[in-house]
Amino acid sequence: MKKIFLIYIYNLISILSFQLFAVAQIYNNSLTMQGLDNTNQVSVVARAMGGVTMAITNDPSTMFSNPAGLQTLEGIKISVSGLNHSKTDEQTQQWFPLLYYSNFSLLMQGLTRNIPDPDTIRNFPPNAGDSVQRPFDNYEPNWKYSNNKRLPLQFTIGAPFSVGGIKLSAGIGLIQYANLNYYYENNNVLSPDIGSFRSGVIILPTNNNIENSKLVYWYRTVRQRRGAITGYGGAISVALSEKISLGLSTLLLNGETDDSESIIGRGVLRMFRDYFGLYKYQYDTTKTGTSKFRGIEHTISLNYRSPNISLGFALKPPLTIRRNFSSIVRVDTVGVLMNSQTINASDKIKLPWRGTLGMGLALRKNFTVAVDYELLAYSSVIYSKDTITSKPWLDCSRFKIGVEFFPIHQLALRVGFFTRAEVFEPEGNYNPGEPITSAGYSGGLGYGIKNIQFNFTYEYLKIRYEDKWATNVNFNSNINHKLIIGVSYSLH
Repeated sequence: MKKIFLIYIYNLISILSFQLFAVAQIYNNSLTMQGLDNTNQVSVVARAMGGVTMAITNDPSTMFSNPAGLQTLEGIKISVSGLNHSKTDEQTQQWFPLLYYSNFSLLMQGLTRNIPDPDTIRNFPPNAGDSVQRPFDNYEPNWKYSNNKRLPLQFTIGAPFSVGGIKLSAGIGLIQYANLNYYYENNNVLSPDIGSFRSGVIILPTNNNIENSKLVYWYRTVRQRRGAITGYGGAISVALSEKISLGLSTLLLNGETDDSESIIGRGVLRMFRDYFGLYKYQYDTTKTGTSKFRGIEHTISLNYRSPNISLGFALKPPLTIRRNFSSIVRVDTVGVLMNSQTINASDKIKLPWRGTLGMGLALRKNFTVAVDYELLAYSSVIYSKDTITSKPWLDCSRFKIGVEFFPIHQLALRVGFFTRAEVFEPEGNYNPGEPITSAGYSGGLGYGIKNIQFNFTYEYLKIRYEDKWATNVNFNSNINHKLIIGVSYSLH
């Protein structure tokens, strides 16, 4: 009787402890600046060539990445484009059998639902080791999330002119600066993270006494953000000589997203020396609200152009993006709303100097090869909230190469290749500080009819990485298909 009473008291403490833990997770692991590294290249031509910009000519939509390129405009030009983005996120989990806990991996994979209880009981009174631990819900370890969006990409106007014999070009535009859509879930989160290589694998209890047992909280977490940052502004370029041009652009950034987060308790695991018990509770925490972003980005670029070669670089000074957010946090237990709280707060992120260096070679009159290297020293990014600062991102510099070929005067064929590095590393990374890297491919064509030009681009990018623990491996993939269509009109 005394042992049963002790188990009851310990389980009650477990549930109360998780209540504090769940609220802390919502506050400490919230959505902050996720997605801000996904800035867009809005030129349809540039994206067909892997994202290169320094060698692109007669295209006003490059004014916010290479404002000096406005000098190549042949007349007043209007450009508009949009894209269709199809995205699929997927996670597959593989759990390993553990010594002393024979059914732990089966529980995490949702397989113990089909296992009958043992025919014989070894212990009197029975303990958790005499039964099969089964989940109390229908969540599976693997998940797949698909999303398809049609979005406007840019509307820009540029024109060349002269003042006192000095050649100038100017432009204004509205662009989608960054796509902040984000989704992630994990249906088997454990705390403490008993299989983490960084925090250390769990130390087993020395015996099966309840006072020496260890608690592990088991829950499901989902984080989602929908929205984008829009930029609007202008650019100006001046010809320093026949071959050299200088440009400056300013972009006002403004955006709003819908954010949602949830932590759903799945159980409390009490780990003994050679068995574990699973205890039920319902304690769910959700956080929903909106985030509003704002900032001002400047770009300065310098281009050198001759008939057969072009060289250029662009620099973006440090940028601070501020976020004001309003959220409602709800805590539910046994189907009853326990607590509801409204949060209004702000934070900010400061991006360092960023730059792009590019070169284009006209191997023939109708055949051009272009290369860009984009330097993103994001390990210097500083995130601030209240008086606390951190550096949450990793460097993610990117390489781009593209080819443009005109088989006839009106038709352009383009292909490209680009590398992409994320601002985070996978769990259990063998080389700490090394970001996830992947490669993407693009292709497209342009066709001109008198003063109208139609451009089409297709991009493919697959991001794959593995999160590794001593207990399991999570295989993550993110597949992106993008179709971009643009139309431009020239007034000569």
